[in-house]
Amino acid sequence: MKVINGVKKVLKPFVDVPKWVGYQQFKDSVKNTLQEAKALFVTKKAERNETFEQAMVRLNLTETDLITRQREFKRLIIVFSIVGFGILAYAIYLFWDGSFKGGIASFGLTLLIFSYSFRYHFWLFQIRQRKLGCTLREWLDSGFMGDKK
Repeated sequence: MKVINGVKKVLKPFVDVPKWVGYQQFKDSVKNTLQEAKALFVTKKAERNETFEQAMVRLNLTETDLITRQREFKRLIIVFSIVGFGILAYAIYLFWDGSFKGGIASFGLTLLIFSYSFRYHFWLFQIRQRKLGCTLREWLDSGFMGDKK
């Protein structure tokens, strides 16, 4: 028994399987990935609690600036929508043609382009409503392109 314990003491520093396979790095990687996933789905609280008018004063915006922004956002929405539908058509063509890798990449790019379109439309919605911190439900209830009032 003493011989086996002696061999264990001699060999143990040289035989460290968890270190060989990078167990600690894998464990840290999984932990970081889970933390990032949690942060992705947790809503952040607003840093400032201000009204639309207070934000206009803080940012030195005038009514003409807001009108200019609305025009810019409308143009960006149109451009992103046209590009998005074009890439979507190309993705459908690639799937039809049998190029699935290219189709998946094109579809992913389509989602990215439409997310930009949504972002600018949501900002435009907030300017029209003269309210900061609008919710997705308010945007959906507005009928996308204008108010249902």
